[in-house]
Amino acid sequence: MRRTGRKKEWTLALFCVGILVLFPPIVSIFDKPVLVMGLPIAYVVLFGFWGLVIAAVAYGARRKASTDDPGASSDSLIDKQSDS
Repeated sequence: MRRTGRKKEWTLALFCVGILVLFPPIVSIFDKPVLVMGLPIAYVVLFGFWGLVIAAVAYGARRKASTDDPGASSDSLIDKQSDS
């Protein structure tokens, strides 16, 4: 599947922001002796941001429902094409 338009731009922007935030000089900003629920704040920020990136990728990767036939799935469309 080719990505076009906004989805391609959004994926590239997410990748760049993810690399930038996980870059060691940025992570060192949060390297302080502060604990959040018993964990160093750097770990909380790292794993929290990592979880957000995964959630954003999952949100961006989901397919939109077909506007022509809301009840049609991609499998039924393939079956219709192979019948003809």
